[in-house]
Amino acid sequence: MSTERFEWLEIPEEPTKRKQKIDNAPETVMGKRCPECNWLDEETATTCFRCGHRYNVDHNMAGQIANLGVTLPPRVIETPQSLENFFRTHGRIRGPEPLPIYKLRLQAESLRLSRGFDQLICLDEIAVEHYEHQIDTALTALRDMRGRALLADEVGLGKTIEAGIITKELVLRGLVRSILVLTPASLTEQWREELENKFHENFTVMETPSDWRSVREQEDGRWITSIDRAKLKHQSEEILAREYDLLIIDEAHKLKNRSTLAWQFVNRIRKRYVLLLTATPIQNDLMELYSLITILAPGQLGTVRAFRRHFLEQADARQPKNTRSLRRLLNDVMIRN
Repeated sequence: MSTERFEWLEIPEEPTKRKQKIDNAPETVMGKRCPECNWLDEETATTCFRCGHRYNVDHNMAGQIANLGVTLPPRVIETPQSLENFFRTHGRIRGPEPLPIYKLRLQAESLRLSRGFDQLICLDEIAVEHYEHQIDTALTALRDMRGRALLADEVGLGKTIEAGIITKELVLRGLVRSILVLTPASLTEQWREELENKFHENFTVMETPSDWRSVREQEDGRWITSIDRAKLKHQSEEILAREYDLLIIDEAHKLKNRSTLAWQFVNRIRKRYVLLLTATPIQNDLMELYSLITILAPGQLGTVRAFRRHFLEQADARQPKNTRSLRRLLNDVMIRN
């Protein structure tokens, strides 16, 4: 039977480590109390945070100066009126401003923060359900086409809504003050109601020359009239006597012929922005499209002779040629969804 031997080794115990100082322990900060108000300040403070008492200053100096016969000004100067009345008199403090002025300042700040036409600011101001293609159309017409566009969506896609959104955006941005809408006689009241109920813009339906004479001196105005009435001599003279910030023409395909009185009248209207609305920009041949684009952007499609030579097939005036070039030119002024 084998025997086992165990040898015990004595291992010295390690000295107990001292607890390290916690870094996060708060450090003692020396302070001092103000002799005037008993406020506890930091040691490095030169003046009392509460009462303004100056530390480390011999305050007996005032008495020494008085002994020399020098009179110091009082620390508090009395005035015949309160500071609030003083600043109110001098325009520094104003009472609550009227609600319309506050809303105007709010609108001005919103305009200041918006960058160009990257986004529409009018969507919260209109009472109409709008769709994505209508928003895209409005942005394209304002941003890329500088407010001069042929809106040629299919019937039922909301060209009137698109025109209303563009109009409201220009109004809110302060870019238009006078607006003229030309429509067929049967649609004047419908346009007035749509613009009032959905876009909160009040328009006046003009019917007689005396109506136009009564607003001749007005810089601001929103008017709707029938294009058939407007083109007549006794009314056209009054309408052409002024310039309009925005011109909207519904059923614009009726201006397809440059030789008609209606086209010549509309082409003479001085306007900054113009929107033409029609679902059928071409009914018979491409020259009808040329007539509409000339109202929007004269020279965009070149001269009549150049347009015929470059873009019309001699055998069939309804068939275009060089379609890629023609499409590029039309994309600058026409939107069709």
